[in-house]
Amino acid sequence: MDSHTIQFQLDLMLVLAGMCLSMVFCVFRTRVLSVSRKRSLINMNVAGILLMLADRFAYIYRGQAGTLAFWMVRICNFLDFGLILIILLGLSSYMKNALQEEGGLKDVPLLFIIARCLCDLGFLLLVISQFTGLYYTIDGNNTYHRSPAFFISYIIPLTVLILNLLMVFPYRNSFRPSSRIALFLFSILPLAAGVIQGFTYGLSLLNLSVVLLIPLLFLMSLKDLNDSVAQAEEREISLLKEDRQQMEQLFVHTAEALAASVDAKDSYTHGHSARVAKYARMIGRDVGMDERECDQLYYAGLLHDVGKIGIPITILNKPGKLTTEEFNTIKSHPVIGRQILSNIREAPFLIIGASYHHERYDGKGYPEGLTGEDIPALARIIAVADAYDAMTSRRSYRNPLPQQKVKEEIMKGSGTQFDPVFARSMIHLIDLDTDYELHESDSPLNLGRRDALVCAGYRSIVSHGVRIDPVMAHVSFTWSAYEVPEGEKPSLAFVIFDSLDQLVYEDENNRKEQLYSEYAEIRFGGDAVCKEARRMQHRILDADSTPRYDTPAHADALIKIDLYRNSDHLLIRIFDGKQAEEIVIALPDSSRFAYLGITGSWCIMKELKIERENAITDPASIPRIAEEISYIAGAPVGDIPNLQVNNYRTAASDGLPVGDGVEISFHTKSLPTARLVWHCPCLLLFWSRDARVYGEDYKECTMMRFDGEDWIADGSLAVNSMETEHTAAFTGWKDWKEKNKAGYDSRVIIRKTGDGVYTVETQNNGIVIFNTLELQTALPDLYFSLTGDQVALTDIRIRRL
Repeated sequence: MDSHTIQFQLDLMLVLAGMCLSMVFCVFRTRVLSVSRKRSLINMNVAGILLMLADRFAYIYRGQAGTLAFWMVRICNFLDFGLILIILLGLSSYMKNALQEEGGLKDVPLLFIIARCLCDLGFLLLVISQFTGLYYTIDGNNTYHRSPAFFISYIIPLTVLILNLLMVFPYRNSFRPSSRIALFLFSILPLAAGVIQGFTYGLSLLNLSVVLLIPLLFLMSLKDLNDSVAQAEEREISLLKEDRQQMEQLFVHTAEALAASVDAKDSYTHGHSARVAKYARMIGRDVGMDERECDQLYYAGLLHDVGKIGIPITILNKPGKLTTEEFNTIKSHPVIGRQILSNIREAPFLIIGASYHHERYDGKGYPEGLTGEDIPALARIIAVADAYDAMTSRRSYRNPLPQQKVKEEIMKGSGTQFDPVFARSMIHLIDLDTDYELHESDSPLNLGRRDALVCAGYRSIVSHGVRIDPVMAHVSFTWSAYEVPEGEKPSLAFVIFDSLDQLVYEDENNRKEQLYSEYAEIRFGGDAVCKEARRMQHRILDADSTPRYDTPAHADALIKIDLYRNSDHLLIRIFDGKQAEEIVIALPDSSRFAYLGITGSWCIMKELKIERENAITDPASIPRIAEEISYIAGAPVGDIPNLQVNNYRTAASDGLPVGDGVEISFHTKSLPTARLVWHCPCLLLFWSRDARVYGEDYKECTMMRFDGEDWIADGSLAVNSMETEHTAAFTGWKDWKEKNKAGYDSRVIIRKTGDGVYTVETQNNGIVIFNTLELQTALPDLYFSLTGDQVALTDIRIRRL
């Protein structure tokens, strides 16, 4: 070999010796290895250090003269052959310990015994070689020479490596992945290096490869053990999470059971606590509370009435009016609830819900008469949710109140009975609940308590109405004959109607109270009758027009219905697999609602489902069979087109820039169907790339109704500070609604008062509104737009300030 190769090899030996020295310290300090394996690794690393130093000095002093060279060459060459056997013996010991600790091996493998015997034989032959020159000789110049039998010195360690490989392979699954790789390498690489070295001279490939793999074995073992520790920690964390989830579930189930037991005492409040908890959580999420706070709202809502456990059942279920003494007893349930929950110190929020949910924002509540924000926020939210459920639940003397009536009552109570912020949030949730799902109901098309809808005589029962909207709805259910009397036939029918509570009524008093209108009645496979609709078109889509349901033995059939609305026109398609019918209905106007109720005679409907598409259906898919009713045709037109808004924000004017300021004047008049205080104009301030409401990248900064309510969905976008005052000109909400129906001229002034700051002011029928809007996100110039609910806006004039 040339001098450069020798010097590189000598430097590499020094580096490997340093690595082994570092590994000795690391192995000694580690706590994840067993004592036996640490001992094996320390022995191997110490032997590796000595082997590299001995091999290095053997090369350095080879061929040199002097007493030091004489002894260094002989001692170091002896150590070269001996230490490699010690390392291989240590490897076998390490493998044996690993198999016993990780693989559960009890008996010492035979291969390990053979390997140990071979190492012992190698030591014996090495000693004999010192006196006989069996492996090598050293001449008078201190130069190393191989003897004819030198190959024996390689056969023994190579055989031990083969035995180790044979021991690794059958027990490979007993070793961890990284250790298995290191052990395979520890057997294969030195074996290959030893074979090569047997045919070359001057290279210490076997020694270098063995020593190089000692730190690798430790690192790979350490990795495996660290992975095992990590997995154990993950399992422990997982078990702790499961335990926590089980404890939380136990808490929830216990709370639910306790709430159910409370509700069971009062025959008028079945499921009340669970619904209040659900609504409270929805309000919490709507106003931006985190999940932890929302969970607390839910649990507190579940147990808000726990104090009723202490109220006599005769009082709770008394059908008539309560006496003053009885009502005072009822009013004690918050105090009783506080006493019951006082020992649950880990969940103090439970006491808050039970103690203060009957406090009023104006201080007229009980038990303590707290005012405003002195009432904990959690209790203020539960108060709104509690009142909402009370109005939307069935009582012995009434059905659930219509959604619009509930909304109006919450609006009236805002700032007096309820916190305005949380009342406004509840109103927003009502606006989003287009199918009125948030109420107590046993309708099969609502909360699904019934498994089936059974009709005896024709229209003996009609399902809860399915709202027909501009978004296509798909209704499906199974239909079959049921207990058909002799001489009768089963039939399937549908009622198209409108009412405040989405229910069909037959008696005149209820129809009047619920503003009931019946547009049409459809008998599938039979006639369709137009009632209060302007016009109806009915046609069979299948060529075979024979009625399908002419036998009481008819088996289950899957009925599918498509429902869609465009302005004042409805499209209804009914399928049963063989026949399809299409009905187009022109409503009396565009502002009324329309619902489909399912009924029939001597039949049963099961598995009722409703699915809605994600996008508004193409209006052109409904053929127009009557002229659209307009309340703005012929009225004066100002700077922008007149606007008719048939329902909540179903139309809006194009956006115009606010600039430095603008004055908007127009004539407003509620539509004939308007009956609620929020059937009035509405101003939007927004931004979008195309200056259109709901346009590209739409961001709504405020929605201000002229009844004094506002809403912004994203508080991180803008902050609104709205002040509403009722002057002497405001004579009550009844007069307010009448003045809106009569029509009046309105004016709105919008000013930009600073960078990202806008003010809006208007005065209408005694309601003075002043709003300051501060953008929290940088936006270009805002746009304004007019919209509303069941209102006609005409003669709209724009003047720049």
